[in-house]
Order: sequence, then C-alpha cells, then structure tokens
Amino acid sequence: MKQYLLKRILYLVVVLFGVTFLTYIVTTEAGGVTMPAVMSRDAPLFLRYFTWLRVVVFGQTEGVFWPRQAVLSEMGRRMPGTFRLVGMSLVAIISVSVPLGVFSATKKDSPFDYAVRFFSFAGASIPNYLISYVLMIVFALRLQWFPIYGDSSPRSLVLPMFSLALPLISRYVRQIRAAILEELRQDYVTGARARGVKQWRIVLFHIMPNIMSSVLTYLGISIGHLLSGIAIIETIFVLRGVGSIAVGSIRARDYPVIQAYVLWMAFIYIFAGFVLDTILHFTDPRFRREEALH
Repeated sequence: MKQYLLKRILYLVVVLFGVTFLTYIVTTEAGGVTMPAVMSRDAPLFLRYFTWLRVVVFGQTEGVFWPRQAVLSEMGRRMPGTFRLVGMSLVAIISVSVPLGVFSATKKDSPFDYAVRFFSFAGASIPNYLISYVLMIVFALRLQWFPIYGDSSPRSLVLPMFSLALPLISRYVRQIRAAILEELRQDYVTGARARGVKQWRIVLFHIMPNIMSSVLTYLGISIGHLLSGIAIIETIFVLRGVGSIAVGSIRARDYPVIQAYVLWMAFIYIFAGFVLDTILHFTDPRFRREEALH
C-alpha cells in the first residue's frame, strides 16, 4: 500500500510540474507576456520558469485586480464559493442520474425508457450557458421561485447548480444505463434469475457493485466538465468565485490572474483524479487478494 501511494504521489508531482511548465511556456514564452523586471530574458529557461512560478504563487508582482497580493491566495479566498457550487452540482448529478439510469435500464424499451433517452439526448446537446438563460427566464423571471443573481443564500445556488448539472446528468444517465444493460446480459444475472432472485435485489446487490468503478470514473470525468463550465456560470449569475475572477481578468488582460486560474483548475482536476484512482485501486478485489497474499 505504501509503495503504491508513493508511486501515485510521485506521479502527481511530475504531472503538476508538467502542467505548470506548459502553462508558463504557452502563456509567457510563446505569448510574449511582459513579466516583472526580476525575470531577465537572458536568463536560462528553467530559471525564468521558477521565477515566474514564484511570482504567480507568492504574488511578487502588481496585477490589475489584485495589486501587491498573492494571486493564488486571493483565489483561495474565493475558492469556497466555487467548491460549494461544484459540490452541490455533483450531489445533483449522482442523486438524479443514478436512479434514472437504473430505472431506464430495467424498463428497457418502455415509454419511460424512451422518454429518459430523449431528454438525456436533448440535455447533452444543449450547452450549459443556454440552459442557464432558460432556467433564469422560467424560474426567476416568470415564476419568481429563485433569485436571478447570486448571494449568500442556498436558494441563489439552485439555478447555477442545475445549469452546470443538467448536461452532465444527461450524459451520466446514458452511461449508467449502458453499463447496467451490459451487466444484465451476464451469466451470473441469468443464474440469479433462475434461482428466483428478485430483479431489485439483482440490481442493488450484484450489478451496482460491479459497475461502481465505472460510476466513479464517470464522476471523475464530471469534475473536469464542471470546472470547464464554472467560469461562464459564475459570471452569468454574478457569483463570487474563481470563475468570475478569471473572466474579468481575461477582459482586462491581467495575465498573472489568468495563469493562477489555470494552475488552480489543473491542480483541482489532477488531485481529484488522484483521489478517485486511489479509491478505485483499493476497492478492487484483485488488489485486496494481492495484499492478503503478501
């Protein structure tokens, strides 16, 4: 176990180094961004890279929006709002898509299955910013159930949450449905049915544990999709998060803040993948048998 964790941590460090170095090359060297005077163009490449990394992390520069402050520290203060929105979206994705995927697969070719497949296809085809405008018009302007702009109340996060979650719920339902249908064709399901085991017990106690690795994999992919759409949704609903900072910085060409945003998102995505891969590895029965043999 320790050896596996050390390998994964080393891999995490290498990937983070590659992401930060690639970000520096694309946004500074290739982009021609003017950086502080402490970074001489005559210095070696890696010296310029580490100087840039110190500037972005510790804020030894003057940005447009955050003068004389550590850029990453400022984003760290805004990160709880973004985490709250992403966390609520993940809860909505799991709590809605898993039951719909299960019932759609067990009721294959029924009217309910056709309806779920139609709406999941439509939901996956519509971008989340368009969904946000539709939800805002219907539930905020017409019905007045939720506020248009974000504030500190949980009600203000309902529309942004579903704007982020609905496209992913549509994709998640289709993936879970396909995984369950594949398991329903396996021999152990046929044997369980022959022994008189009820359908709900087969799905709950036999099929769901077998597709859990696929569900967690889909969850990791969903985190990446959520992070990619968070900036637009936070800007539309005027939420105080790192995404709104990034959009404002792009408009003002505040390059240190843009670079810090890229690093934050990359770190979160890589760390989430590391956690999910570790969970999948330790829950794999083959790993437990290997540990027992040693």
